[in-house]
Amino acid sequence: MYKTPTNKEIAALFNAIADSLEIRSVDEYRVRAFRNGARNIEGMDIDVADAVSDGRLDLLPGIGQKLGGVIDEYVRTRTSQELDQAREGIPPGLFEVLEIRGLGPKTVGKLFEELKIEDLDSLEQTATSGTLRSVPGMGAKKVETILLEIQKLRERRGRRLLATASPVAQAILGELLNVEGVANGTLVGEARRGVPVVSGISFLVATNNPGAVVDRFRSIVPTSNASERSASGTFEDGFEAHLTVCPPASFSANLVFETGSDAHSHALWSIARERGVELDNGAAFANEEELYEALGLPLIPPELREGGDEIGAAQNGGCQSYWLRRISAATCTATRVGATGRIRSRKWPQQPANAGATTSRSASIPCRSQLLTGWTKLALPSSPTLSKRPIELSMGSRSYMGPR
Repeated sequence: MYKTPTNKEIAALFNAIADSLEIRSVDEYRVRAFRNGARNIEGMDIDVADAVSDGRLDLLPGIGQKLGGVIDEYVRTRTSQELDQAREGIPPGLFEVLEIRGLGPKTVGKLFEELKIEDLDSLEQTATSGTLRSVPGMGAKKVETILLEIQKLRERRGRRLLATASPVAQAILGELLNVEGVANGTLVGEARRGVPVVSGISFLVATNNPGAVVDRFRSIVPTSNASERSASGTFEDGFEAHLTVCPPASFSANLVFETGSDAHSHALWSIARERGVELDNGAAFANEEELYEALGLPLIPPELREGGDEIGAAQNGGCQSYWLRRISAATCTATRVGATGRIRSRKWPQQPANAGATTSRSASIPCRSQLLTGWTKLALPSSPTLSKRPIELSMGSRSYMGPR
């Protein structure tokens, strides 16, 4: 069973076909047809996939028989022979070159034909050696810009702003929570720690029916590895997704260790061994706070579980002073990652002395995502979950390149 593609995904497919045809300098009429088709689909108020299901594809404005056939195949099978044929003979790495700002399909095709540039590495090599300047239109400033864009693309590859990844993560989580027998589920890892730029999204699901959850995950995410209780995969742009499935009784213990960084988790295991606390074999705790209490620690908020000095600080009087030392000495520096991946910092004035006052179940400490909007009360639920939403997968890549 394939997920029904959105209008945006169908339009991306058409643009991917047009890109491939343009790289190969194939009939410009076909290129224009797919470009126009993509624009028409993006501007439609009706759901194109529904039109296919209802047999009304021929009524869509600007979509002829040829384009209609491509849509019908893609909606029903999530594959496209037209895309496969258009990509024939094009090195896969050339589509990475197409992601460089300022390099369109025609230019990329020309670089492939004249300089045998097949990927980012060969593009970088020709740029640094000076060979790229032999191509008309490739002056010194243009080449310098290309080298800078290569660096930016490599830095961005496989990483997303948390704000960008969250809608996709919530959509996937909603699908997993809908599986019969699921008792609980949440985002873990970098996302739950509030890391501004994440390399992937991780899910923890509690159920006595692990196989069904893994199967649902595999139906959504291009999966490379899967076992009875875990699965992982990678989206088109290198962004990763991971799933861990556990019995309901051990959800809280798994939530602690799947949320914290490796260094934080290893430190907790060391304390557990020293105190003789059993964490193996599906150790059951009512909530995260109970696990930390068994280790002689106060509850450490997810945002602090990075493996720095947070455990030592907790042992010596709690996390409140540690957090304030980190971000509110004389001034605090809020870090923001812009849409281009460039990091910007802003100095903030010193916060009030009572900014870190705590209660038993919540702490008035700033969540990372809240640093730019002020000090907000941060609740610390024992087993947070995200709302269920209709799923729509789109990680922001330029063109959908088809299933792998």
